[in-house]
Amino acid sequence: MSYPEPVSEPLPKCPQCQAELALGGGDHAPYWSCPNGHGVACTVTAAYGRIDDAQIRAIWHASENAPEGSRACPMCGKTMVEVPTSAGSALKVDVCRDDEVFWLDAGEADQLPKETPEAPPSAEEEANLQKIRDEFDTGMDKAIRDANTDVVDRIIRRFKHH
Repeated sequence: MSYPEPVSEPLPKCPQCQAELALGGGDHAPYWSCPNGHGVACTVTAAYGRIDDAQIRAIWHASENAPEGSRACPMCGKTMVEVPTSAGSALKVDVCRDDEVFWLDAGEADQLPKETPEAPPSAEEEANLQKIRDEFDTGMDKAIRDANTDVVDRIIRRFKHH
């Protein structure tokens, strides 16, 4: 029996120099980088956790009506749109809506706001959370006691009748 030859997808290419991009990311979401240092490509999903969530949403939303840029998508080769990151900013991100890919020139990723970890709860929030935990625990304890009482009562009734 003969099997068809496997189809291999071409590797993504740098929009500036056309070099094949190197896959990186380790334990994190993957990204592709130009071996010549021209920039990086990442999916919108991979950007979360690295770039501020609000910034990602703003770039993606703005890409809906953004003008066509001059660069080809590293993945599909179609021309990407160019999205300013904020009003009056010279920083622009190239976006391919088909592949959901951002292309960031060298250094641009460092200029975008980073994802900031959530602040720990305030003393008041922590007290409210503890109150909820205590009420939950009390309710669970009561439910367990009630359930066990019902079981014990049923067993006692059975033995009394026999």
